[in-house]
Amino acid sequence: MAGMVRLRRSNSDDTDVEDPEVEAACRSFEGYLMEMLLEDHKMRDLKDVEELIYCLDSLKSPVFVDLVCRFYGELCKDLFSEKFESPTVEEKH
Repeated sequence: MAGMVRLRRSNSDDTDVEDPEVEAACRSFEGYLMEMLLEDHKMRDLKDVEELIYCLDSLKSPVFVDLVCRFYGELCKDLFSEKFESPTVEEKH
């Protein structure tokens, strides 16, 4: 999804600070989300995701942008970090 919002957080001199681990986890999440939507042909869900991205992209307040970026970054790290290992068959039962 080319229009996906990039995870960014600005510091006081207005330069972008990026965490490579968060960036990689977010890319993994984006890929997983797109694969899931395309495989299941859930075009309505895709529209919802596009609307969410538009809303996130239109945020102007640095406080809200930082809050959303931190939440999204932590969510991506927790769910899609390279360190995340899926449970084995024995662990599921």
